[in-house]
Amino acid sequence: MTISIRLKKNQPLRLESWTLIKFKLAQEILNFYNIYFDPLRIELWSEAPIEALGGQLLREFTPKDKSLVKDMLKYMFLDYIRKDLSLLESMIVMIRGVWKVNGLKVPGYVCVNNEVLSVKTYGDIEIGAYTYKEITDITDLFWTNPSETKKLVNEFISRFSKIRDETYSIAYIVFGSGAPLVQPITEWSASYHMQPTDFLYKVLSGMGKIPQLGVYSYLRLINKEGIAQELYKIENFKKHLLKIAEKNNVKADVHSSLALVGKYQDSYKKMIIELMNFLGPVLKGSLPEDQAITKRLTEEINKAIRYM
Repeated sequence: MTISIRLKKNQPLRLESWTLIKFKLAQEILNFYNIYFDPLRIELWSEAPIEALGGQLLREFTPKDKSLVKDMLKYMFLDYIRKDLSLLESMIVMIRGVWKVNGLKVPGYVCVNNEVLSVKTYGDIEIGAYTYKEITDITDLFWTNPSETKKLVNEFISRFSKIRDETYSIAYIVFGSGAPLVQPITEWSASYHMQPTDFLYKVLSGMGKIPQLGVYSYLRLINKEGIAQELYKIENFKKHLLKIAEKNNVKADVHSSLALVGKYQDSYKKMIIELMNFLGPVLKGSLPEDQAITKRLTEEINKAIRYM
């Protein structure tokens, strides 16, 4: 359903300054998608973006000219939002409009989140499309035509992954179904990670939820972040990851960061499944079984108690 963008602070920032960064980034996104997205109105919500979830609509702006939307965002922040700290903490700003892609017109939005749960679930910036006829979410829309995908996804990731200064960086960008940040990685279609090990952590976490891989007992009691870091240090593993990506029509850009974009909507999923099937036997052959860990833990506890 959405594109999720999470930001990383590079220095301590007041909430007012942090929110202004998000507003400026939203403006850049509107500029990037200018020929694809017509913004129609801006809504200022508290707690949630719909009343059914306990949200409260505080203000609504509907400019006659879409070119005024960015000015409205600036006005909303400078003259209203920044004056109220409690509002800043619960703020959700919805820029609603219409996507025009490959001859289709689909309602959608760009959203700026400050409310804690929304940030964890959807990111600091969220970009989405609503179900409309044959389109169920934004990945459906953005992958309707490979040439459009290159402009809408590849070029977007290339452009926004480079954003970083002394105040903030883009931590990751995920194109996926549902709420990508809480959905299985097999529901993604493209991603960028400033730290490649974040991608591998997500892969390992997903493996533990697939019974047929048989690695739950291996992953349950280990430090998956540590394993992810060690995996990415193995040069042959990185080469194999690139091989799996290429085989499944996923464009991979591996430097200090990691970008993966599926040529087709299901390319990314096929890559992840093959990667998981490769890692499953490797982990089973190198990590101690669940019973061995708990047995050793029991022995150490009994030993410690005897000497107390």
